[in-house]
Amino acid sequence: MNTSTMPNQDVHVPVADAVNTVLVDVLDLALQARQAHWAVTGPQFHALHQMFDELSTGLMEQADEIAERVLALNHVPDGRLDTIKRASHLEPFPAGAVGSAEAASLIRDRLATVAAEVRKQLEYVGEQDPPTEDILVALTQYLEKQAWMFRAQAS
Repeated sequence: MNTSTMPNQDVHVPVADAVNTVLVDVLDLALQARQAHWAVTGPQFHALHQMFDELSTGLMEQADEIAERVLALNHVPDGRLDTIKRASHLEPFPAGAVGSAEAASLIRDRLATVAAEVRKQLEYVGEQDPPTEDILVALTQYLEKQAWMFRAQAS
């Protein structure tokens, strides 16, 4: 995935591409959390409905932070739907109603997938750009905390 370069600057292309890879996954996860918010059914409905809502909102805030970093690197972030469909590391969320245990498990697993991808990008970005590394470290902490909260909810 190659982010568009703004005029007169291309020295950060690999870092911007790495960060945009993370952006795509975070946006996909935010949309899936929103779908889970709408689709969840069952005994844990109320608690999970709220958790999915908060997660979706929090992920969109994280996505904005990531996209702004791509812009600070003098590139244009690519969070278009066709890019998400093509480049996301996540499996699609199932259509229709989803039971509370399954919905929590699906989102928990996707949180772990995105956290693993962020850690992978961190290995590269940390060597190249410390300010971007800070953003990805904070994102990893956020994702792992959310995964823990969904594990705790399932206990």
